[in-house]
Amino acid sequence: MEKFKRMSYTQEISTIYREEGLYGFTRGFSAMYLRDAPGFALYFFLFDLLKRTFGAPTEFNPENAFEFHIALRKFFAGGISGMIVWTCCYPFDTVKSMMQTYRGTNRLKFHNVVVEVLRTKGIF
Repeated sequence: MEKFKRMSYTQEISTIYREEGLYGFTRGFSAMYLRDAPGFALYFFLFDLLKRTFGAPTEFNPENAFEFHIALRKFFAGGISGMIVWTCCYPFDTVKSMMQTYRGTNRLKFHNVVVEVLRTKGIF
């Protein structure tokens, strides 16, 4: 398989299944789980906290649901929450991507990828 050959989704799926079976579709799951579980918890916590801080109502009220100032406050609460969460979770996303795109014969382990990234690229 060429490194930069374009493949369709069906070709890629069949290649993964042929080479690794169903187990191949779980590649990078551990890093994804460590990124998403705490990430979503932190996101919704911050979103609710910032909504309250910005004075946006926390309960849905159809009478003022589409008022611009309320929507703007929620927009900024969601945007700031997302930026903070992605700043915290981006290293896990990097590890996940490395695990998913690795084309070796052995499956990469989360711990080994983290150690390798820290060894070669450092913390920052």
